[in-house]
Amino acid sequence: MSDVLFVYGDPKGPHPSHAEFIKAINADTLHVYFGEWGGRFKRGYLALKHALKYPEYKYYILESFVPVFPFYIFKKN
Repeated sequence: MSDVLFVYGDPKGPHPSHAEFIKAINADTLHVYFGEWGGRFKRGYLALKHALKYPEYKYYILESFVPVFPFYIFKKN
């Protein structure tokens, strides 16, 4: 298991250049999906709900539209 978790939200996978970066640093990956654009409240609620299930890592790298605040809350606890 790596110390780094790369989190992406696109159902097609990480951006190709990011995928190369993931390989280079030997990071683990996690796909998170919060549904189609349903407004900030819905996405925020789903992001917090999923945050309770995130695995423990020393470092997190988040791609584009993955909400940052659930990871911040998760790491603070």
